[in-house]
Amino acid sequence: MKLDLSALNYKDRIDISGKVSYDAKFLENSPIKKLDDVNYSGFITRNDIDEYFINIRIYGTMVLLDSVSLEELDYPYDINIDDEITDFIEKNQNALDINEFLWQNIVLEVPIRYTLCDAEKLKGDNWCVLSSNEGGE
Repeated sequence: MKLDLSALNYKDRIDISGKVSYDAKFLENSPIKKLDDVNYSGFITRNDIDEYFINIRIYGTMVLLDSVSLEELDYPYDINIDDEITDFIEKNQNALDINEFLWQNIVLEVPIRYTLCDAEKLKGDNWCVLSSNEGGE
């Protein structure tokens, strides 16, 4: 979805809020398995030398694979961004593709490893995982 920024010609800021979902195309090359109901709210401003700035909160829940058990689990996120976005603006259209902007910032927040498993689950018949402090005999 593209946000029209031409209102900044006569206003100090544009308030934005909404909810978006991402289809399989966005998720193909990422560790995210599902990303629905991405909520955002904030505002966009522009200074005298045509630099655009955004102050936005992005929040919701993404589905990731557990790093240990490989089960799908919910991972809540809450991102606050206060940054320049001039590079994201399509100058000839004076618009911001909010879906692409949100996606790039959500992907940056995905943890490298995420698990809810307890250490108790890391053992079985005649085997267990030892920490470096528990050296073997």
